Amino acid sequence: SSLSFSTIKKSMPENEYYKLHPLRTIPLLQYTKVLDDGGYEVAGVRLQKYEYDVLIYATGKLSLENMYARLLADGSSLGRQQLVTVIKRLEEKHLVIFSKY
Repeated sequence: SSLSFSTIKKSMPENEYYKLHPLRTIPLLQYTKVLDDGGYEVAGVRLQKYEYDVLIYATGKLSLENMYARLLADGSSLGRQQLVTVIKRLEEKHLVIFSKY
């Protein structure tokens, strides 16, 4: 299977996109509001806690594969495919871009 990520303008095989390094496009401290129901709002985008947890690790230093390992180590129950779904949503909302390095 392949996925298309708009910030790199091409489709790629599954084993390649887990090597991508997501990078936040905004500083979290400046643009995050904690909501009464336990969710978050980042730059006007409503996020569930697990989505916000993914965004925390999107520093450009970790690949998707490494992010997944860190999330699991932190006790997350997010599956690999769920991580891809979350990261694609964050990209669609312009909260992350991707680097191959």
